[in-house]
Amino acid sequence: MQRDYFKIEKNSGDFPYYAGDPQKLTIVQWLSLVLVLLAQFWIMSTATLSFLPKGIATALMDIFLVGVPMGLLWWFTKHAIGALFKPLKWRDTLTIIKYVLLMVVIGLGSTIALNLIGQTTNGDVAGDQVTGLVGYLAVFLDNILSLFWEELISLIPLLAMMAGLKALGVSRKISIILSTIVTSILFGALHLPSYQWNVPMVFTSIVFLRLILDVLYLKTKNIWLTYVTHLLYDSFVFALPLIFGLIFKH
Repeated sequence: MQRDYFKIEKNSGDFPYYAGDPQKLTIVQWLSLVLVLLAQFWIMSTATLSFLPKGIATALMDIFLVGVPMGLLWWFTKHAIGALFKPLKWRDTLTIIKYVLLMVVIGLGSTIALNLIGQTTNGDVAGDQVTGLVGYLAVFLDNILSLFWEELISLIPLLAMMAGLKALGVSRKISIILSTIVTSILFGALHLPSYQWNVPMVFTSIVFLRLILDVLYLKTKNIWLTYVTHLLYDSFVFALPLIFGLIFKH
């Protein structure tokens, strides 16, 4: 293991693209990807597609969110997009479970801490749709693509910032630390509208949950693991109203 690598990176290799493996992206290409993702966030936040049935509008928006940046990345990397994905193995199951449980502990802990100091806590507005099994399934189906896009809007800026810092001569470890902190804060900031602009909750919960997923990516360099972990965590959180409803109903 090279000195500029962290211990948890053992056997996971280097990050894709930022250092030219398997394909180097220019700074302009990185900026283009980041700007497209931010533009998509604005479109998602403002466009309603109210002239379409809700399910169709949601599906079209999800396809747009994932398809555009993936298409650009496929073009910029000269079809070497597979470097983002590594095959999942059975031993990855334990890793996913451990990180989901860690996220549950962090999420619960931050909620308790905020309540103890008198801060209000509230869930994602998507959780308001979970009024029954049908509502839960609708949110879950939406999350299948939308949470993959959330991984893109987290990891592409992270890799882009690392590439920029590398071009400035910053060491690999420092680049990873700075990029992870900055992009986790950005990820949290983008969630402010979904959490009714609850700044304390977003920056004590969402940011730290993102940091956990970024550590998982640092450890594995596999977007599949961060995506599946993210999907399972959100699925569990959104299932809680149903679970509590069944418990207290009886």
